[in-house]
Amino acid sequence: MTEPVLAEATLRQAAAHDAYRLALTEAPRSADDPVGAQAVAAHMHGDHLGVSRVMYGEADPESTETFINHREYRRDPLMPTSLGEHRWDDFGAYVATEMRAGRTLVVDEGRVHPGHSADDLAAYEAVGIRAYVAVPLVREGRIEAYLAVNHATPRAWTSDEIRHPSSVRFLTP
Repeated sequence: MTEPVLAEATLRQAAAHDAYRLALTEAPRSADDPVGAQAVAAHMHGDHLGVSRVMYGEADPESTETFINHREYRRDPLMPTSLGEHRWDDFGAYVATEMRAGRTLVVDEGRVHPGHSADDLAAYEAVGIRAYVAVPLVREGRIEAYLAVNHATPRAWTSDEIRHPSSVRFLTP
């Protein structure tokens, strides 16, 4: 690829990214409330990234051990739901530690991740997750909410795919 062609492709990619970010900022404003805005944003992320599911969840304010998935957008209708209450440690002891530290988690293939035990893998299997990116919202050292994009098959996440969920402005009800 010649330098001018590569430069043009880079500019087109940057313009497409900027257009998506603008749409992601504007579209949720049409919703009547934060829950509706979350639904719009999740739908946009799911379609844009081509993932199996996008979910918003919140840490249980009464417990440091559990979280609740209140909303999800499933592009793949065969993917099992993730709605409901779950334990952080069921998905790997490292998950809560990393999320509390405010670090985005990126897993390309859960079945070979060194932090997953057989029990962890069963929890991921139950909700149909093989690959994911999870972005926490941490305030005063406590996880308040998170956005996760999930894929039902292994996926080598690109830096752009990781950047999109990480750039979301959280809309908490």
